[in-house]
Amino acid sequence: MFKRFTKQNQLLHMGFALIILLMVVVTSVGMLRMIENNKLMEEVVTQNNVKVILARNMYITARERSVLLLQMLAHEDPFERDELYLTFNEMATRFIVARKELEQKNLDEQEILLLDKQMDLTRYVVPIQVKIADLMAEDQIEPARELMFEKAIPAQDDVLASLKNILDYEQKSAERAFVNASRKV
Repeated sequence: MFKRFTKQNQLLHMGFALIILLMVVVTSVGMLRMIENNKLMEEVVTQNNVKVILARNMYITARERSVLLLQMLAHEDPFERDELYLTFNEMATRFIVARKELEQKNLDEQEILLLDKQMDLTRYVVPIQVKIADLMAEDQIEPARELMFEKAIPAQDDVLASLKNILDYEQKSAERAFVNASRKV
């Protein structure tokens, strides 16, 4: 009987050890799976949040260019206009950098369509803005003002509306990405 009790005791210990080992394996696999899902979720959400930030930067810099042109029209001092013109060009560079970065991201068909539309509008308004700046550099303020209010501002409003559409789309995509990634976790 003592041998039987010892044998049962050994089997019981081995059974408990096996159960503990299985629990460790299941817990380890679960933790690894959670880590992988968390990485996936962070990747998806980060990718979409970056798109939102880039679209927002494009919107802000486009708006700032128009504001700078208006400020240039308001200043009579040509040196102050020159400083504003430098900032005007800096905003163009920031816009281009943000757009190029956005184009490098994984874009869907809708994003491509929205960016193409925005680019067409920008191709129209930028030469007008440059012409206004050139007129101001030549001290032809009144023709610059007329061009600004007759063509540049309405065209820039279209550009900003287009950029707002991109920004709205990217924000909704980021929200969808978060919801989808949360479901996979």
